[in-house]
Amino acid sequence: MRIVLHIGTEKTATTTIQRYFHHNRKAFAELGVLYPDMLCGENHLCLPALAVGRPDKDEVSATAHALMTRQGHQDMETYIRTTLERQVEAQRPEVILFSNEHLHSRVMSSEGAERLRKVLSAFTDDISVIVYLRRQDRLAASYFSTPFKFGKKVVDRPIPAPSQGLLHYYDYGKIVTLWSDVFGRENVIVKIFEEEARSEGGMVGSFLRAAGVSAPGTEKPKTHNESLSLEAIHFLAEFNRRMGEFPDKASELRKLRLTLIHFLERHYPARKKLVPRHEAEAFFESCRETNATVLSDFLPGRRQLFDEVFDEYGGEEVLVPDLSKLAEIGARAAMIVGMGERVYA
Repeated sequence: MRIVLHIGTEKTATTTIQRYFHHNRKAFAELGVLYPDMLCGENHLCLPALAVGRPDKDEVSATAHALMTRQGHQDMETYIRTTLERQVEAQRPEVILFSNEHLHSRVMSSEGAERLRKVLSAFTDDISVIVYLRRQDRLAASYFSTPFKFGKKVVDRPIPAPSQGLLHYYDYGKIVTLWSDVFGRENVIVKIFEEEARSEGGMVGSFLRAAGVSAPGTEKPKTHNESLSLEAIHFLAEFNRRMGEFPDKASELRKLRLTLIHFLERHYPARKKLVPRHEAEAFFESCRETNATVLSDFLPGRRQLFDEVFDEYGGEEVLVPDLSKLAEIGARAAMIVGMGERVYA
């Protein structure tokens, strides 16, 4: 038996991959592949929660611990171990496949990765780690709307200024080295998102090949977790600010926000880059050293880690929303509240 651990990064079609495996669990089970359930959602939120080690660290950890306690458990390590033991005993798989994009961003120390390795190695020492890397400026531009789906209230700049220093989120050399120190360099598989997304079968096909898993002949899923337009981002930011006025309705408002997010992803996805070309180029330049580490240590056969074409960007920053479009979103959202999401299905 072997384990494949998919750690992201975020904004590399992880939600699409996770839903594909989750929705086809039975078909994969027949091929000897276990995609576990009952691990705090279809994207295995229990894993980063275990690695982080604190239920109050962030919303991801809090959500995972809440889901765990609903199952009558209090200790995350014990819960993961017993849940996996039950499923492995029932299915006797050849491959266990895990996927969570937050492992890329939340696990910042070898101690966190080691906590995870300790639990997984109880089942097998044959563990592969797969990570997809997206050029950092593109990752930042795509990620910009994500925090607003989880409660962010202030609309700031899409791309961090190089003067702030390189955040862990974009420090690929540090990230892949961290995971290789714990799981072994020979067990870390690095893929370039932009190239794999264009390969046969798209990202799902690429992941199946990287994991060494055969497809069961099921239909590939649609893209999920779309980036949002600037107007949709401003709408969510204001919604998040107003949530604080009704603390006794927090649970209901989170459910409403999820409904609104589904609506916004479908009808108001991002259509253009919000940052000017020179900012994207400057940010990418600040990542050159960490990218060189990945290239030399994990992909030595390549000439460069990413393409260096920036034609997708315009010359001006776009951070002021279209007020008429913002009003349109507000009106349609009100109709959803009154008549249900199906009004715009």
